[in-house]
Amino acid sequence: MGLLLDGETEVRETGEFVAVGSLVCVGCGYSISLEADDELPRCPNCGETRFRRASMFESPTIDADAIAPAATPPAWLEDVRAGLEPGGRYVAFEHDGEPVVVALSDGWTRIGRSGAADIRLDDATVSRRHGLIVRTSGDELRALDDRSLNGLFVNGERVEWAPLADGDELEIGRYRLYVLEGRRRRARDRPLPPVRARGVGAVTIGGDRWSPPPIGSIGAFETYRVQKAPNPTGKRAGRGSRTAAQPGRGSARPRDPASCRPQAGEAG
Repeated sequence: MGLLLDGETEVRETGEFVAVGSLVCVGCGYSISLEADDELPRCPNCGETRFRRASMFESPTIDADAIAPAATPPAWLEDVRAGLEPGGRYVAFEHDGEPVVVALSDGWTRIGRSGAADIRLDDATVSRRHGLIVRTSGDELRALDDRSLNGLFVNGERVEWAPLADGDELEIGRYRLYVLEGRRRRARDRPLPPVRARGVGAVTIGGDRWSPPPIGSIGAFETYRVQKAPNPTGKRAGRGSRTAAQPGRGSARPRDPASCRPQAGEAG
């Protein structure tokens, strides 16, 4: 049983007299023409039972083949991909020579010619309610044909429904829509954190604290007296013993650079 809708208002049911004119299927946009005393049929394309009268300002859906898949991705696709948020899911297509990017939120995204569609493709080859993309709670994407006249195609194959992945192409009427995922940055692509150089720390030798010069400078080690370490043997150091704070003759203690200048009377 078919119903004739005038906007949002039900007019009459099948079996009643219907005025001559063109009607449009609410489901897929298929257009039919009725003559006097014709019954209101089911939609020959999708089986829908609801129709509305075609507006003089609206073009009915044209029965046409969908556009063929692209031989190679368009040049603008990589530029669009570079600007996506990592982990996001998107659909991108070209309209009037400019790329259009639509973020896919959780749940249903409606595609069609209707003004109520989330992705509106204003062309006579696209049904008012053409297709759906669902993003599941598990972050999976699926495409479904919403009983369209010209069908939903994924990578050139007509489908009732199909899973979608990054890089897939949907053909809807004369449009090509590309499924994109914002790629997460790899660890090797992340900038390294700044590294703070550190030199050798001060050390304690024989109760004396030795502090190295700053990195990149030339100079002798500086030493300052700290509390003497206890002598577990209780014996006094002999005359031949030396501590790090009291280097003896012939020790390898570095000299101050200023002392290395030749003195008056010395050979250069």
